[in-house]
Amino acid sequence: MWLTHRLLRAARFGFGLRINNMIVLLSIIQTAFLTVPCREPSPFNLPQQHFTTNNITRTSKFILPRGSDILPGYGTLYKVPEHLINIKYETEFKLGECNDYRRRVFREHFANEPMSVGSTCPWYYRKNIDENRLPKHIYDVECVCDNCIGHRFGRTCQKIYTYINVLRRTTCLNGVYEYSTIVEPISVGCSCIRDPKPIGRQTMHL
Repeated sequence: MWLTHRLLRAARFGFGLRINNMIVLLSIIQTAFLTVPCREPSPFNLPQQHFTTNNITRTSKFILPRGSDILPGYGTLYKVPEHLINIKYETEFKLGECNDYRRRVFREHFANEPMSVGSTCPWYYRKNIDENRLPKHIYDVECVCDNCIGHRFGRTCQKIYTYINVLRRTTCLNGVYEYSTIVEPISVGCSCIRDPKPIGRQTMHL
């Protein structure tokens, strides 16, 4: 009986040693794996290959002020026949009207609210829907106030735009829609802008 007990204790002790050795070995393997230098996968293994870095860089340049066919706030939508532009909006998140936002801006306990609420030109989010476009659904924003909160005169709220490539129906040929790549404006926020001065004798010579 005593011998059997000693043998069982030895077996348990040996089993415990094997487990500890396995844990140490796994830790060493994991550390070695993490220190192996990584390389970029081949282009054929990248998901969604058409979203290349060159395309992203080229698209990001749409926001630059330059002489091109991209009109501020319109992109190249003017190239699309009017009857094939049918944008509708669904409000996604809005706290109220301009006066409701104005009351929140000047209250200290609302100081940590999102920029869309605490800005002097607050905005709300909406779903931009057009069945003639791919993708059909895009999210953008709309300014809540016409004039900047905290400014009585001479300041207005205007949208800030970015621009993206979309596919739009541009014509119908033999009963089949044809799509073209169009640069579409997407409003992403609102900013307080000084009203432009009227052109007159005093401003002509500035």
